Amino acid sequence: MLALVNPLSGGGRGAARWMRIEAELTRRNPGLRSCCCPPAAVPARIERALDDGECWFIAAGGDGTVNLVASALARRGCAGTLGALGLGSSNDFHKPVTQRLHGIPARLDFAHAEPRDVGVIELTNESGERRTRYFLVNASAGVTADANWRFNNPGPVLAALKRLSTDLAILAAALRSIMRSQPLRLRLTIDDTVRDVALKNLAVTKSAHFAGALHYGTPFEPRSGAMHVHSIGAVSVYRLLCILAALSRGAFSGLAQTESTRAFRVRLSADEPFAIECDGEVTRAMAAEFSILRQRLWCAA
Repeated sequence: MLALVNPLSGGGRGAARWMRIEAELTRRNPGLRSCCCPPAAVPARIERALDDGECWFIAAGGDGTVNLVASALARRGCAGTLGALGLGSSNDFHKPVTQRLHGIPARLDFAHAEPRDVGVIELTNESGERRTRYFLVNASAGVTADANWRFNNPGPVLAALKRLSTDLAILAAALRSIMRSQPLRLRLTIDDTVRDVALKNLAVTKSAHFAGALHYGTPFEPRSGAMHVHSIGAVSVYRLLCILAALSRGAFSGLAQTESTRAFRVRLSADEPFAIECDGEVTRAMAAEFSILRQRLWCAA
């Protein structure tokens, strides 16, 4: 069992949270090995561990750390089993939370691991180059992607707020993105339906939860082979704030100028590059195609 620890997760509090639980985790799992791994080093570290015969991995960090470990396993044909400790800011991968270790969300029951869908995004950049990304929680374009970028790249004020309160920092990043939001013009294909749309936000989800306290209210379907697609039209700032308030209650379905649907394949394309977020990490693309690897990755309960 190998734990890959991101000490910078949770606004820099990941190391302290790990120290709080490391002794108990080692007592329960005498064969545990752990290493503090910067994000860029995670794929190579997992490659070496798989080559050495390791098959159980713990992503000890936030949703971005879970994504890095899951993506490395997916690139190797999902050869290992994924466990996780929620040391991050949102920890949406753990929701609904069923277990905690000293108050920290935990998925560590490898004996009762179950297969889980893996989302795949084929991205095309401005140069026409294609890259593959994976997601277990959700992906988005529009306001949510912009807010994630602001949260991950804070200025001095937001950085100070992150140290004080993660939830307040998430809210501040979201409000700033909402106030500056412009409609994103896309050609959107959902299964066999093609439309030209102007949207403030588009989310493609495997989990209804995002940004910590927000959720779409759709059922959790980790093994269905399907995604949920949620869109918000070119609404005013006031209307966007109202929708944000509704999302804090899980009351998105049926709101005016919104749509939700279940899908198996989704494609976005635009005339200008746009930001796209994948489990909290943001990149830019001209087009993105979403699909599902059904029940491909084994995850600890």
